[in-house]
Amino acid sequence: MRTDQIRAFIRAAEHGSFAAAARASASRRSTLSAAVQALEDDLQITLFHRSGNRLQLSAAGEAILPDCQRLLHSAERIARRCEQMNQGVERTLRIARDDAIAEAIWRQALHALQQQFSETAIEVYLVPAQEHNALLKQHVVDIGFGLRQPQLHHDGEYATIASTDNLLVCHPTHPLAELPEARMSDLMQHRQICLAYMNHGKLLHSGLQLGNEQSERNQTTYTALTSYELIRDAIMAKHGWGVLPAFLLAEGIANGQLQTLKHDIELPPAVFQVRYEHPPGRASVWLQQYLRQRL
Repeated sequence: MRTDQIRAFIRAAEHGSFAAAARASASRRSTLSAAVQALEDDLQITLFHRSGNRLQLSAAGEAILPDCQRLLHSAERIARRCEQMNQGVERTLRIARDDAIAEAIWRQALHALQQQFSETAIEVYLVPAQEHNALLKQHVVDIGFGLRQPQLHHDGEYATIASTDNLLVCHPTHPLAELPEARMSDLMQHRQICLAYMNHGKLLHSGLQLGNEQSERNQTTYTALTSYELIRDAIMAKHGWGVLPAFLLAEGIANGQLQTLKHDIELPPAVFQVRYEHPPGRASVWLQQYLRQRL
């Protein structure tokens, strides 16, 4: 009993004749008929009642059809999995990512990844990019996607996916929005919304450092949240001001929930990167290329 015989039996059962099954599968009628006949010989049972060109499942054929469908599905899945492994495709791809780019892009990327590598299990951990280095070194994840953190040391390899501007934003009704230009002294008077993350067991924040003295920085009020989208939403809810990558701001600016501020502060660009400790497999490389095209 071979998989090509099982496949011929299923196609004939689905189409009701060898001729129709042959047309649908771009096969020869004689090939399908011979495969089904060989299967009947192997099983020593009649699978179809034949009447001219028409086929009708026998009781035995109807009984084993579901098992044959499951068997063929398993055989094809084994073949796909072995083929992918021979091509260097990861069996499991563990991804750490921040939310510096829109969730819609990630949903589309993961769906496309699943379609392209159907036998690869995918695990995604949403965590600030500041924590990716530790996860990579501990082999918790295989690859990390997030904003570059120039103030932190990162081992391993990295590559740029896309870059954009960091923008200083607030709600249009926030007092800062009324100023012709927001200066450091102006920002210090209002709550900053920034990112919270763990580093060596300590909870830290990535707030914009205001003032030159530690005492001045300590006087600045802030709220630290664990994702950029939470920061954006808090700013749109009039909780304060913040610095965010332009990847996340277009919709909020367009619908009047966010306003960019003119300022005299030098902000570094927002560089979205991929990081890894070991050479990436084919699925990882494919995902990087997909994100580059989308961004």
